[in-house]
Amino acid sequence: KFMGPMTFKIAGSVFSVIGSVVRLLWWGLILWLLGKILKKPFGYSKGLEVAGLASMITVLGAVVSLLLIVNFSKLSATPSLGAIVKDFDMTRKSHLMMGAANIFYFWQVGVFSVGLSRLAGVPFVRALPLVLVCWVLQELLFIFSGMGQFAL
Repeated sequence: KFMGPMTFKIAGSVFSVIGSVVRLLWWGLILWLLGKILKKPFGYSKGLEVAGLASMITVLGAVVSLLLIVNFSKLSATPSLGAIVKDFDMTRKSHLMMGAANIFYFWQVGVFSVGLSRLAGVPFVRALPLVLVCWVLQELLFIFSGMGQFAL
């Protein structure tokens, strides 16, 4: 009885909140470190501010994904390349990579880049490759470490 449906709902809600906070702190740290790499330091709280504002895109993406999943009755029906896979398999790395290629994630990377360029006072074209490389490395780490569900 301990592992009933209500337990899963509560655990899912708690871990969702924890995961969101960890992701926010992680991207705040990444942006802060990138500012130091660019030799244009700014406060960690400013990096958190950009990460927090950009996280609203993830919320919108989650709503859109939920609507697509309900409408098409497929868990892979998200605004990503994973939607074109007929039988999406969470154990296949190629499927996870396609699922990580989500339009909302690219939008979020763009907002991170704009925020970094404004905070560091560098052109957008200089900030974008740095943020994009960090995001790609993060997604690959999740996928190849067996935690591919976090890349989606």
